[in-house]
Amino acid sequence: MNSKSTKVLSILSIIAAGVGIILTLTPFRFNVGIPLSVAAIVLAAVSLKAISKGAGASKGLAVRGLVYGICAAVFNVPVLTI
Repeated sequence: MNSKSTKVLSILSIIAAGVGIILTLTPFRFNVGIPLSVAAIVLAAVSLKAISKGAGASKGLAVRGLVYGICAAVFNVPVLTI
């Protein structure tokens, strides 16, 4: 994986987390919001792993995607109990 691929994965994780947070407030939260939160975490983790192997330099974006993905998942947990 090269530097461009890790940036794309990091940005995709940020977008997926943002959409997951937004969809938490809609009736589509179970169908789309929760899977997008999980996808954001996975994409950020894959990007961080590639960056740690020296494949890229966008560690800040990957960490931001991971944090946003975790926040999206945390926002979805109280919704599951309703």
